[in-house]
Formats: sequence, C-alpha cells, structure tokens
Amino acid sequence: MDRLKIPANKRPKICPKIEKPQALTNIDGIIAKSQALMVARGDLGVELDVNRVPFAQKLLITKSKQAGLFVITATQMVESMIEAPVPTRSEVSDLANAVWDGTDAVMLSGEAASGKYPVEAVMAEASAVREAESVMHRIKPAVASVV
Repeated sequence: MDRLKIPANKRPKICPKIEKPQALTNIDGIIAKSQALMVARGDLGVELDVNRVPFAQKLLITKSKQAGLFVITATQMVESMIEAPVPTRSEVSDLANAVWDGTDAVMLSGEAASGKYPVEAVMAEASAVREAESVMHRIKPAVASVV
C-alpha cells in the first residue's frame, strides 16, 4: 500500500476473526500483524469445549489490549432478543463483563439481521454497555489485580 501513497490512518485495518484453536495457538503472531481483532465466540464455542470459551474471550481481549488493538466481541451477545423484547440477565452480565475486560465493541448478528426486535436489541446492548462503562471505575482496580 505504500506505493499508493495512502496515509497510514486511511488504510484498511486488518481484523482477524478468531474462531479456531489454531488461531489461539498462534495468537501472538496474529496480533503482531493486526490492527483489530474479533472474538468470534460462536465459532469458538463449536471448536472448543464450551467451558473454555470464557477463558479464550478473556485471553484474546487481554492480549489484544496489551498490544493496543481494537477488540470486537461477537456472537450471542443478546441472542434471546431474536424472539424476546428484552435481554436476559445473563446476557446483560455477559455484556458488562466484556466491557470490563476491555472490549471496544460488541457486535449484533442474528439479533439485528433476522430478529423480531432489532432496534430494541441495539438499544439494549447500548444501554448495558453504557451502564457497565459508568461503573467501571469502581471495579476496575479489583478486576485488574485478579487478571
């Protein structure tokens, strides 16, 4: 791209979608060549034991933030809203924990693409994220000492 004389801040960003165990094994090399990273929880849940997904999510967010990358956490953030007008408590808790871990964005998929409540899903995610951000200063030192 240098030969095109495109300023660095205008170039497309490289954002790998981490969805396989091989990507976790090679994560340091992947991060070194990237500007952002997507934590694809749904795909990871198929490829890994479901109980390993929270660890993978936390590991990917932590390593990405240490490297200064933008992090997107995706898949099943408010999946119940495909059929229901409000998220479950566990979904809101999951959103808050992703924010407290350092994710920069949470992504909607089926909730917005084919759900019955796409606008409400966006609003619910935004509300949960705002609330998590508003209290993060009260818990962040405790969370950081555990990690």
